[in-house]
Amino acid sequence: MWVENKVKLFNDEKGDQKYLFTSRDITERKKTEKALKESEEKYRHLFENSPYMIILINSNSEIIDFNQTTLKYLIGYSKGDLIGKSFLSLEFIPENHLHVLKEIYNELLKKGYSSPFEFKLDSINGILAGTNLTWIELQCSLITIGKEKIVQIILKNISAKKEAELKLKESEEKYRLIAENIQDLVLILNKKFKIEYANTNASLNMLGYSNNDFIGKLGLEFIYSDDRQKVLNDFVDNSEKGSASTIARLIDKQGQIIWVEANSTKFLDQDGMEKALIVIRDITEHKIAEEKLKESEERYRAAYEQADFYKNLFTHDISNILTVINWSAQLCSSFLQKQDGLKYLKDNMVKMTEQINRAKKLIKNVQKLSELDDAKTILKPIEICKILKECVNYIYNGYRERTIKIEVKSPKNTYSVYANELLLDIFENIFINGIKYNQNSVIEIIVRISVDQKKEGFFLKMEFIDNGIGIPNERKQIIFQKRFEKDEYSKGMGFGLTLVKKIIDSYKGDIWIEDRIPGDHTQGSNFVVLIPLS
Repeated sequence: MWVENKVKLFNDEKGDQKYLFTSRDITERKKTEKALKESEEKYRHLFENSPYMIILINSNSEIIDFNQTTLKYLIGYSKGDLIGKSFLSLEFIPENHLHVLKEIYNELLKKGYSSPFEFKLDSINGILAGTNLTWIELQCSLITIGKEKIVQIILKNISAKKEAELKLKESEEKYRLIAENIQDLVLILNKKFKIEYANTNASLNMLGYSNNDFIGKLGLEFIYSDDRQKVLNDFVDNSEKGSASTIARLIDKQGQIIWVEANSTKFLDQDGMEKALIVIRDITEHKIAEEKLKESEERYRAAYEQADFYKNLFTHDISNILTVINWSAQLCSSFLQKQDGLKYLKDNMVKMTEQINRAKKLIKNVQKLSELDDAKTILKPIEICKILKECVNYIYNGYRERTIKIEVKSPKNTYSVYANELLLDIFENIFINGIKYNQNSVIEIIVRISVDQKKEGFFLKMEFIDNGIGIPNERKQIIFQKRFEKDEYSKGMGFGLTLVKKIIDSYKGDIWIEDRIPGDHTQGSNFVVLIPLS
């Protein structure tokens, strides 16, 4: 128990001096004083051992206290040397920043605290010599001690932080310098496919867009519309791998198409947000070279196929011609042994002469057409009925051993079409197939002619209707193919038709096969030919 004792000297009523002793319990006060002292010591300990420099100044900017951390930087000084001195004379603040102190002070009076202010100590002399102090963050607050307003100044050594920031900035600038000077276009997209970064030089050189044209825009806006879904599919399909690539077309500022190869990599930024780094390379020249190579290959392939076509045409037709000449020669030998053989011999000699002339004509046509590209095939108006009649006569003379009945049904006697001398080959091959693959004693072929209108224009429609063995539906689709395979059923049928198809295609016409009796292919075939009218 704590007590406070007081002694008072006084005179009683008799005039004698007396002493008055009084005692008062001050235990609670002592506890309060002790707690206050302990609190002061605790906060003094915190004050002295703070990792930051803390300086207290009065309203006259005079230093009234500072902590040990501050003293550590004030080399060669003691508290006694600095208490009462002006804070501004300590060389803490470079002269070029003194105007900022006025702004801080005005803010302090208005708010009771100031915003943090960072400054660099350009030259460290005197009291700061020998320290690692290069950058300082200064912040002030207004506190009340008793009735006095005190300014508390907290100074943080942020040199290490600034050095790290400087290194990061240098690293960012280095990589930015690299990104800005490479020819590839570098984009950073967020999860909503919006562009957050684009390297300016590449975007200008490749597409004619400035950086501002890209930022905030959807990446898909710059992709050619036909390729957008492909790009999305390529990137989404590989999203789990973290990287993806695609080849697509972009549209530059002038509306021109640019072929590019794009490679995407996912990454997390400093805030943990998922982004995509996309590097885009212009491969337009490469694609043009590819297209030229492809065109060259197709051109040489077309030339080879054309040469192969003429070879097949020549071989096929010469074979037919030689067959007729051989058959006629055999007949001549037979007729020479008969009394009236000279009469028949003359007819067969005429037939052989016709075939020899036909062979000469064939050689001339193949020679002439082999010098032309398919796309440059020269077509001219030709009277088709005349050639059809010539072919019918050839068939009758060439197949006298068979009973053949060919009937032409046409509303007019003349029609002009865009074609060339190979019309004869078309008719011959269709007639020969109708005869060769016909088991009837009387071979019947009806040629029905009409005019058909299509969206491309007017065509002469010719239907060659025979009573032969017919063609199954599954074979109708492949019989005109270039390398139609022979088999036991076809016995070679279709090779001549391949040539027919090739010729008609060069006329920009068409050919297909129907059943003579719909639904029953065994009753014969109907070869339908369309040739543009002139």
